[in-house]
Amino acid sequence: MLSKTKRDALYVLQETLKVLELESNLAILNSLNSLGITFSSISSMLTQTSHNTPHALQETLKVLGAESNLDTLKKLKDLDIKFPNISSMLSGAKSAIPYALQETLKVLELESNLAILNSLKGLGIIFSSISNILCRTGRNAPHALQETLKVLGLESNLTILKKLKDLDITFSNISGILSSSGCQGPYDLQKILKVLGLESNLTTLKKLKDLDIIFSNISSMLYRVGSNAPHTLQKTLKVLGGESNLTTLKKLKDLGIKLSNIFYTLSCAGISAPDALEKNLKVLEVSILEKLTTWKIYGSYISYIFNYELPRAGVRMPDAFEKFVNRKINLYCNSQEIYVNNNHDNGMNETLHILTNTLCNQAQLIDKSQKNNSEELLSQTTNKKVMQVETTIPLLDHNYSCNTTAPILTQLMHRPLYHQNVMLVDATTDIQETDDDLNILEDCDVNYILQRHDDINQLLEKLPGNNIEDLLS
Repeated sequence: MLSKTKRDALYVLQETLKVLELESNLAILNSLNSLGITFSSISSMLTQTSHNTPHALQETLKVLGAESNLDTLKKLKDLDIKFPNISSMLSGAKSAIPYALQETLKVLELESNLAILNSLKGLGIIFSSISNILCRTGRNAPHALQETLKVLGLESNLTILKKLKDLDITFSNISGILSSSGCQGPYDLQKILKVLGLESNLTTLKKLKDLDIIFSNISSMLYRVGSNAPHTLQKTLKVLGGESNLTTLKKLKDLGIKLSNIFYTLSCAGISAPDALEKNLKVLEVSILEKLTTWKIYGSYISYIFNYELPRAGVRMPDAFEKFVNRKINLYCNSQEIYVNNNHDNGMNETLHILTNTLCNQAQLIDKSQKNNSEELLSQTTNKKVMQVETTIPLLDHNYSCNTTAPILTQLMHRPLYHQNVMLVDATTDIQETDDDLNILEDCDVNYILQRHDDINQLLEKLPGNNIEDLLS
């Protein structure tokens, strides 16, 4: 026999199907379908209605089938307002869905609100950005929506929104900060617009734009901060607007370091974002910039660190980056200028840059005069002598110049390239293990890069006879 729970579920399903098979309801569903409203948009509102599902569905279809509401839905469609955005606000209302839906449609059919929505559309503000703030507000959605439209319809706020648009700041980035704020959404929105409307902050945003820092870089750090958004945003803009920090950001840009990578590592740092950002900029200023000038290390490697070594480190980013710098970047102090032609593919440049320096620091050069064939070279590694070379490496139509007095391994090994934790020395010398801290890249680092850049191995295969000497000719 079926358990009571299963019997109840079967009963609810049977009653729901009875509702759906009624001719009147099928006609309503057909009308809704012609407006682009699918049943999935309706069913998503009715989650957690449990044994009340059949009744809630019947009442919901009754609301949607009313002539006045169908007319409202047509007007909303003309304004590119999609029903799934409405249903997302009502999600969680449970058995109160029919009532909440009716009240929401009443709010949206008001001429004053339709005028506001039309004005917002002219500013590129779509309804999904508004509904994102009110997502899962449930039975309180009608009141929260009315208050939100009231805030956005104020002349002073429309003026601020126009100024923000001129700075390429989209409302979707603002709503992302306030995502799922619920009933508190309208009040937090008013406070955020007040923060963004301050002349001092508008000036800061303009300076950041000139440095190619877009507002989405900032909002990504503050995603879903909610009621803490106004204070956190103000604090973040204060950090970014400081003269010393603006100077640091400008230096970073001049060094070719993508500033978006710095902000990306702090994604979703939340209320801790301002302090983490402040510390991060200090780390970059003290630990990196002066040394970069001395060591002539180019920005592509720093960008690599942000992209692949420390993604989404959040509030731990400054400490993680400082530790990474002390462990790996300081190794370059013994190297002379390493130059990678930035006119070519950045990904390839960074890969060769890192691989070259890995080999420089972890292997003494094998005498290439003893063997010409790469396979013979590989088998004779323990009998090779040490030498230094200065070379320009042509790879297909990419010219990568590496000028260094540090030894370069004449062997770029065949696929797969395994990173060895030993130094290759003369046969008369015992093989010594290197200190782990001297490694530019771990085994997993090298393998990761090779997986991302299969073209390194493809280039090796295309060389005539796989002769490694061709790389150094």
